[in-house]
Amino acid sequence: MNPVKAHPETITRQLEKQAETLNFDGISFPMKLKDIKKLERQNPQICVNVLRYEDKKIFPLRITEMAERLHDVNLLLFVDKHFVLINDLSRQITKKNVFSA
Repeated sequence: MNPVKAHPETITRQLEKQAETLNFDGISFPMKLKDIKKLERQNPQICVNVLRYEDKKIFPLRITEMAERLHDVNLLLFVDKHFVLINDLSRQITKKNVFSA
């Protein structure tokens, strides 16, 4: 919800405190795609969209039904089990990557 510019892979004290404010009841880790809707229901301040990268294309895999939330979280799913935070989608897409509907 508050991406960092330097070393985003590092879990900082700020991220730990932020995670403590979220409700993860009944959600196991690593989180599965099916658990995102539950995460949104339990945390009314966030909504989550998931994109997928496959065959050199990026396409929407899950678009939130929860609109007008304080924090929009956009994730990219790799190999059906690794979520990566998308900070700036326009920067992360190259000329070779296109959206498919």
